[in-house]
Amino acid sequence: MQSRNITNLFAGLILLIGTATAVSAQTGGAPTVSRPSSSAVSPNLSDLPTAHQSQGENPKIVPPPKPLPPRKAGPGGSGTDEKTLQREQGPHLGVHSKTSFGGIGANGYIPPDPNIAVGKTDTAGLGYIVQVVNSQIAVFNKSGTLLSGPSALSSLWTGLAGCSSSNAGDAIVQYDAAADR
Repeated sequence: MQSRNITNLFAGLILLIGTATAVSAQTGGAPTVSRPSSSAVSPNLSDLPTAHQSQGENPKIVPPPKPLPPRKAGPGGSGTDEKTLQREQGPHLGVHSKTSFGGIGANGYIPPDPNIAVGKTDTAGLGYIVQVVNSQIAVFNKSGTLLSGPSALSSLWTGLAGCSSSNAGDAIVQYDAAADR
C-alpha cells in the first residue's frame, strides 16, 4: 500500500513539473507589453454639446419613489413586544447643509450609479463639483449653478476610434488634491 502511495506521489510531481514547463514554454517567460492603438486630447467640457441637444430629446421627469409599507409582525417585521424599537423621534440635531441642488438624473439607466468629486474652494469662494451619472457628465459650481453639461460621455472620446460611439461603462470622477484638478 505504501509503495502505491509513493508511486502516486512521484507521478503527481512529474505531472506538475511537466505542466509548469509547458506553461513557461508557451509564455516564453517574458511579460507581454502592449502599446496604445491611438491617442487623442478630449475637448473642453464647456465646449461639449449638452446631452439633450445631442440625443434630440427633452429631459425626463422622474416621479418620486413610492413610500415603503409599514413593517408588520412576522419574518423580518417587528412584533408588538419589541423592546428595542424606537417609538418616538429623537431631538433635532441642528445640522444645516450649505448647498443642496439637483444634479444629473438617472437618465434612463437602472441603477443610476452616481459619482461626484468636489474640488477645494479658492480664495474667491469659487470651487467646482463634477458629477457623472452613467452616460452623462456635468460641472456645477459650489452654489449649485450648472456650468457645463450635462453632456454625453461619448462626446469626450470623439478623437478615439471605437470609443466615441458608445456610452458603455460606469465612469468615476476623482479629485487630485496634489495637482488641484
